[in-house]
Amino acid sequence: MAITPIVVRDGGFQTSLVFTEIDTVAQPITEEMSFVNDGYSVLFIWNPFPPGIGEENDILVSVTQIEDNAGRGNVYEAVVPHAGYGSFGPYRPIWWNSGGIVNVNFTFAATGGLEVLADARVWVTKFQF
Repeated sequence: MAITPIVVRDGGFQTSLVFTEIDTVAQPITEEMSFVNDGYSVLFIWNPFPPGIGEENDILVSVTQIEDNAGRGNVYEAVVPHAGYGSFGPYRPIWWNSGGIVNVNFTFAATGGLEVLADARVWVTKFQF
């Protein structure tokens, strides 16, 4: 499966994010995604699914850290709960960038797998400090 690029949006300086406008800034989630990172970008995820049985409607987010010169690297994992939001980053380029991008994987536990996952949304906003 090809890696889907996430469009990086400009957040401006001293601005706010309005989550009611998700449909205009967010895109559907696929299993493997990436975004261009300069160290000022934050990844946002919206999981619109109502609570189901147990944690079946949660989304597992995995971000892979690049290996350092000693071969050490980590995978950061977090869960975005059903009917919830998650934000991740910003990511220090020297630790997270692979060729200027950050790689992100998404796993959805519910029956229906990736077809259901596509109803969730993701976007990246680049902030200016």
